[in-house]
Amino acid sequence: MPFARHACRLAVAILGLLASQSVAAERTRIAATIRDGQGNTYVAGTFAGATARIGGVVLTKSPAGASDLFVAMIDARGTATWAAGFGSARSPVRAAARAVATDGRGAVFVAGAYAGGTLDDLGLPAAGDEAGFVMRFDPPRGVGWSVPITDWRVDIGDLALDAAAGAVFLSGAVDSGPPRPRRPRVHEADALVARLDAATGMTLWLRRIPGAGGNPRGQAIVLDGDSRRVYLAGDVAAAVLPDGLQPDRDGRFVLRMLYDSGDADPTEGGGMEERAD
Repeated sequence: MPFARHACRLAVAILGLLASQSVAAERTRIAATIRDGQGNTYVAGTFAGATARIGGVVLTKSPAGASDLFVAMIDARGTATWAAGFGSARSPVRAAARAVATDGRGAVFVAGAYAGGTLDDLGLPAAGDEAGFVMRFDPPRGVGWSVPITDWRVDIGDLALDAAAGAVFLSGAVDSGPPRPRRPRVHEADALVARLDAATGMTLWLRRIPGAGGNPRGQAIVLDGDSRRVYLAGDVAAAVLPDGLQPDRDGRFVLRMLYDSGDADPTEGGGMEERAD
């Protein structure tokens, strides 16, 4: 298991390095990459400069946006096949990508966050504190759908896709309310897990797991399409947790959930398949 984790991290690092050779601009950041079965690399990130050059494609920042989101496809030869940027014409919105997935048939899914205004190009409403979003992009047609995820403050963690089931799964953390005196914000965080319909963006279910939102970036999702199970791995932020959520001594956990309902798997262990030792 440790070797598999290190191999996965190395693969992600290599994809990022290869993609960075085709992405050049001032104040450009690659946040997520994934490769499909044909060797194409999909890249999602942000740029705050006037332009971003991705291969031979030049993107121009939106008129008002503080930082724009971009997504691109780079083929096996390192050539950018297409790239698209998204920002705002009305407000200094700050957009950020967190995760990217593809169905292997051309559709690309990006999850991220935005704050400071409206993300006009995705039709997303105004957000003061950080709100989350998921979008589907179908080149060359454009944006298939975009969905805001709003609460007091949302931080997106991971994105996973089961193309055969037409399901998009999202993880993250959400604050349960404004921080109160003598009560640190971290203890208010809940884990967030949602399933969306890949074709329409409709939210089929959304679950909050109290106290399990300690590190959104660590909340990885792994899917088992055969058994229709979702595995959420992360760490906890609170001492009081739901029944059945039993982290190890470092606060890490793996929670097994059902595809169709988002409930913890009702098998022995209350949904705990194994501990993340």
